[in-house]
Amino acid sequence: MKDLTFNDCIYLTELPDVSGLQNLENLSFENCNNLITIHNSIGHLNKLEILKGKCCLKLKNMPPLRLPSLKEFLLCGCRSLESFPELLCMMRHIEEIYLFGTSIGELPLSFQNLSELRDLTVWGNRTECHFL
Repeated sequence: MKDLTFNDCIYLTELPDVSGLQNLENLSFENCNNLITIHNSIGHLNKLEILKGKCCLKLKNMPPLRLPSLKEFLLCGCRSLESFPELLCMMRHIEEIYLFGTSIGELPLSFQNLSELRDLTVWGNRTECHFL
């Protein structure tokens, strides 16, 4: 399996263990209003290229990430998200990150592992999700 989508799962409270899906390239969990936790296994998918989480209003944190193939990373409108995840490896494929509508107050020192990052957009913290 290469794509896994949990979009609009309003009763989902936890993203499950995906350690058996080592070929996963695209993971999306958008508009999961009751999502609270994400299983740590998501942070260890070596082939994952796209990780999209938008408008998960109750999500407070992300597990540490060791995702060397990641190209696209969205955490927009997750207004309860308090911290950016620790980055456990160099992530050379991400050029842009958008963190609007979150409660992230500071970035971890491991943020320097985004060696090719050109554009970081942070605005509108603690806002409702108006951009869908």
